[in-house]
Amino acid sequence: MRVFLLTGKRHAGKSTAVYDLVQRRPGHWGGVVCVPVFEGGQKVGSDAVDVMTGERVSFARTSGEGIRVGRYHVSPAGIAHGRRAIERAVREGRPVIVDEVGRLELRGEGFMPSVRWAVAEAPQVLLVVREELQQEVAEKLGLTHPAVLSLCRPLAEQL
Repeated sequence: MRVFLLTGKRHAGKSTAVYDLVQRRPGHWGGVVCVPVFEGGQKVGSDAVDVMTGERVSFARTSGEGIRVGRYHVSPAGIAHGRRAIERAVREGRPVIVDEVGRLELRGEGFMPSVRWAVAEAPQVLLVVREELQQEVAEKLGLTHPAVLSLCRPLAEQL
């Protein structure tokens, strides 16, 4: 099993790159991608997309209720949707994408219970992680030598 960490700075296009990768290989990946939601040209949050089904659920918004993480309110329903997507992919033996593993997961919340299972059981795991959290995520998951992918080179060339 191989674990890849896709890193980049905030707003570097990590989610967009992973979503594009999923679109290029339909049916190959499972898991969850959080795609940005814009209103009036401003990012107001993200939706969790089940990679296998395409089903979208509100994940985070700048206003509303939910678990506060930075300037966003993360929806428990969005977390549950993402966990189900990750776990279905693991059960089906597919390579798993998790976008993203962040501060909520470092607290043991969010997608983390499903991420731990994917890292232990899936044939391949691609975790989207902000550059500044890379080391902390690797330590939290017990990854001694994860393959680190950067947006400095085209993602497809690094996989």
